[in-house]
Amino acid sequence: MGSKEKRKYFASTDCMGVVDPITPDAQYRNLLDVPLNHFDSALVCTPDEVKIELIQYLLENGKHVLVEKPLVSDQPEVLPPAQGKGREKKSRFVHGL
Repeated sequence: MGSKEKRKYFASTDCMGVVDPITPDAQYRNLLDVPLNHFDSALVCTPDEVKIELIQYLLENGKHVLVEKPLVSDQPEVLPPAQGKGREKKSRFVHGL
């Protein structure tokens, strides 16, 4: 079982879809294609090059965000504050998922 399948398995019915521009069985190719009223949180598992942009989009639209691998940025001001919107941003390194 690959890592994407493990995430979907453990999320069970809480997983409303997968966004992946490469994987053929993903429900969406681009995060902007997912209707904002279809989800309230997101697990971000992306390469570093696009991570900040995706997190900004999610937080600006009032979504909870969990970043699977450590969030490394030498410019912390690039991320909008989650406080005051009833949302949280967390970074978590998960071994084995």
